[in-house]
Amino acid sequence: MRQDVISKSDMSVSNSAETRRIGYLLIPRFSMLSLASVVETLREVNRQAERTLYELSLISEDGEAVPASCGMPIQVEKGIHDKADYDMVMVLAGFNPHHASNAVYSWLRRLSRHGTAIAGISTGAHVLATAGLLDGYRATIHWENATSALEEFPDVEWTGNLIEIDRDRYTCSGGAATLDLMLNIINRHYDANLTSKVANQFQHERVRSPLDEQKTLEQQRLRVKSEKLHHVINIMEHNIEETIPLDELASSVGLSRRQLERLFRLYLGCSPGKYYRDVRLNKARSLLIQTNKPIIEVAMATGFVSISHFTQIYRGKFGLTPREARYSAL
Repeated sequence: MRQDVISKSDMSVSNSAETRRIGYLLIPRFSMLSLASVVETLREVNRQAERTLYELSLISEDGEAVPASCGMPIQVEKGIHDKADYDMVMVLAGFNPHHASNAVYSWLRRLSRHGTAIAGISTGAHVLATAGLLDGYRATIHWENATSALEEFPDVEWTGNLIEIDRDRYTCSGGAATLDLMLNIINRHYDANLTSKVANQFQHERVRSPLDEQKTLEQQRLRVKSEKLHHVINIMEHNIEETIPLDELASSVGLSRRQLERLFRLYLGCSPGKYYRDVRLNKARSLLIQTNKPIIEVAMATGFVSISHFTQIYRGKFGLTPREARYSAL
């Protein structure tokens, strides 16, 4: 895992650890799954710590109940005009983020100017982008909304990852990824021991990080850029153990090797060989983290003929040896 996201601390939370105030802004038709993930995760932190590490508030624009995507009205405690001090505000939205108003955008910008960390859950990222709060930041959004977000907000660095943490901006693609974002936040605020306890309580086997991609979004991005590029990458992803020569990949889409290399550099900024190697390394990372296969078997399953070469290439990309990567995920 990326070490600036998940630390290796095994220390318990100190009794002097500060309490953080978190506000959840509910946009009409927000996702109940997202709300449950953010609220229950921090409730469990307080239970595990046996003290209040997080104070939680539900917020709506006018302080009135907000309908969830299922139609159920959810009562809130505050409106955006009520006086309150938050360390972080999370925006929860659903299929239609346009339910947010200009008053909400102004309120979020004001919070940002005063140093409040801002998070967007699923299409909550669209709300933040509309408010201009993601310009120049890495961010992510649910793959279903990605194509329009790429076109509508060109100043945002949309990554397509499950979660993104860039300075004081936190975004995630929604659904189950909401829990991963919360666990990453807990780890940044406190420690890995507490994070692990909370994850275990929810039967969450692995805390995913900003290194984990939404596959569907990446496929959409590539198809928009070039159908031939998308086709070649699809072949790469289905031929991991026995790699396909680049000349054969090029001819499969009616290109020369030089034309294929130009296509990769134009749209992806790297050679097809490097991209293919990264596809194999990402597959190796998944096998290391999610299975108990011996490392030599992982190397062979991803097209590396020697353990020493595999170790060298893996460490060059992820900053850890395969063995270190496996144990850091425990």
